Amino acid sequence: MIVLAASAAVEWLLQTSAGQRIEERIYSRNETLHPPHLLDLEVTQVLRRLASQGVVSVSRAGEAVRDMLDLRVTRYLISCSCPEFGNSVTIFLPTMRPISCSPRNSEPR
Repeated sequence: MIVLAASAAVEWLLQTSAGQRIEERIYSRNETLHPPHLLDLEVTQVLRRLASQGVVSVSRAGEAVRDMLDLRVTRYLISCSCPEFGNSVTIFLPTMRPISCSPRNSEPR
């Protein structure tokens, strides 16, 4: 299992030398990818910045975005609130019911 961070995803999508090593790791061990729900937004923002700086072409950035959107992975939503303010923490995992925890009681409800 690999939790795919945006920085690693950008390298992989652009097939940099680091990205090629990431790809080798993913495919050599038949790993499964588990990205956070903000992956698409974060990667798109980085690619937009790289294109605006001329590091990659606009067409290459667009191609990388399309490749990312074609990834058949589940994006995981993790929503956390600050217990100091009396908020609860809710974690949503695919195929599971939401787990809510009160800040005063760490037992799942």
